[in-house]
Amino acid sequence: MTPSSSARRSLSAIRYGDRQAIPVIEKLHSHKSFERATKAFRAYRAARDELIALGVIRSERSVAGDYGEWLAAQMLDLELATNGVQAGYDAKDSDGKTYQVKTRTVADINAATSFDMKLDYHAFDYLLGVLVSPECELLGVVRVGTSDVAAHAAVNRNSRRLRWTSECWDAEWVQVLYRKPTP
Repeated sequence: MTPSSSARRSLSAIRYGDRQAIPVIEKLHSHKSFERATKAFRAYRAARDELIALGVIRSERSVAGDYGEWLAAQMLDLELATNGVQAGYDAKDSDGKTYQVKTRTVADINAATSFDMKLDYHAFDYLLGVLVSPECELLGVVRVGTSDVAAHAAVNRNSRRLRWTSECWDAEWVQVLYRKPTP
């Protein structure tokens, strides 16, 4: 699909100089959603800054990933790695066991998803799978030993993929630490 001539003019106004950009900016400011979007984005940034100050968000990655690591640390008394993007593990327990935390946003607690790790992943003792809703409600937390990850994950050219389905909740190789009750 090719853009209309007016859309091409608008794009060219953005790309080719301040003199032509003024009409595009005026059009943006006159759009009824612009003010709401700007206000919402400012609230998001303020909330993000507060979450960084609280230590919940520790990197520029997805908010859900940092949130899941923080939840896991609070839940299991884990010490988060000082580097938010450290290779190999995200947290340690008091016995020195290491945890790789993978957070997935799912619409339903029984929705299929996967926990992906680089093929040359560094050794960790446990994978913690954290499932949250799109509203960041905690749905479930599971722990899987590294040998079980190796045994049950599919291997492709670049990664290991531990496929998570509703049947995994009852698998003997999965330790369910939390599962939100279903109505």
